Amino acid sequence: MPHYGHILAGFIKDTIGRFQTQNGYYVPRKADNKLTYTNESINLIPFITSGNITSYTLTGTLPSGVTFNTTTGTISGRSLSSSTVTLTIAANNYTVASDPVSLTLAFNETNPMIYIGNSNTTSTNSNTSYPAPYGNYYYGAKHQILILASEIIANGGSSGKTINSILFDVANNNSCPTLNNFKIKVANVTFNSITSTTFTTNLTTILGPVSYTPITGINTHTINNGFVWDGNNLLVEVVFNNTSFRQNASHKNTITSFNSCLYYYEDSSNIILKFN
Repeated sequence: MPHYGHILAGFIKDTIGRFQTQNGYYVPRKADNKLTYTNESINLIPFITSGNITSYTLTGTLPSGVTFNTTTGTISGRSLSSSTVTLTIAANNYTVASDPVSLTLAFNETNPMIYIGNSNTTSTNSNTSYPAPYGNYYYGAKHQILILASEIIANGGSSGKTINSILFDVANNNSCPTLNNFKIKVANVTFNSITSTTFTTNLTTILGPVSYTPITGINTHTINNGFVWDGNNLLVEVVFNNTSFRQNASHKNTITSFNSCLYYYEDSSNIILKFN
């Protein structure tokens, strides 16, 4: 079944460098800039005299989870570990290259993001299909998503750590509207596959009810007071209820070898009451 428990996060403090695309190809010679950043974005604007930049070149190694776009000159993503890297970036024309700019970027991931699944997947649900935690093709929906302990550990997690946010990776929000009465619950569980058609009860509410509008990209839900993962499997529940329908957001998903998702949807205004 598709696995929608994509992203599990602890404290996230990431650094994303951005080398801004500019028109022109000539950048005057100047001393290297050796910079350490702790904010979430960097805009480096070279002085351009004429021409058009056709590409950018990066020398150096980015940490896992971070990529460089040679067309736009953008460094983006979330580092999966703490590291400090030194890079050089240059703007290119068909015939001329600028003097490179030197950067030192510090990625502070003391409690790194744990991505469950494949962040580069092109597999998604459609704007009308399920599972879809942000699925408003019907008035409301409820999902329970099973994440195995082995998946968490394989991606850098360890028992006893506090989970401070749950994230979902959306390829396209498809104009999905605000989801009302939105709640997330979690539980440490021992079963290795969802074999029942009945939802598991007695989960801990970690968020909501709130109103939430899905976005394209990473959707972050900060947990109230955190939740301690005890080393067993993790069950994540997402539920909401609107009084009208539109479309589902398209979530990135990964096929699992076990039943990892149980869901229900209905054109009804009482899904919350039906299951809680």
